[in-house]
Amino acid sequence: MENIPWLLLNMIFHYKMSNMLYITLIVIFIHACTWQGMILEKVRTIIKPEGMIYKPIYGCPICMTPWWGTLIYWIFFHISWQDWFLTVGGAAGLTVIAVTFIDARDAFLKYYNN
Repeated sequence: MENIPWLLLNMIFHYKMSNMLYITLIVIFIHACTWQGMILEKVRTIIKPEGMIYKPIYGCPICMTPWWGTLIYWIFFHISWQDWFLTVGGAAGLTVIAVTFIDARDAFLKYYNN
């Protein structure tokens, strides 16, 4: 019986982590869909990649996460504003890690392909 609080905390942690991961993957997916030749590439002709407005819409996954993550959170999860803050904040952190790995992979491939 004394393990019930730990089990509950473990379940909550895994639930939040899965929500963070869902948001991160959806944001990276939206970003990838705007690449040249992809289904949403027309967004680039409507919102030019200049200035700051394009970054939270499609240009920068790290910049996109607070905006798209909030939209995704309130559509699918909408538990509380505290949970929103932790989930979207955690998703932003996961997005930073994902983008760092992607940049490191690109640098590695560029270095070893030359």
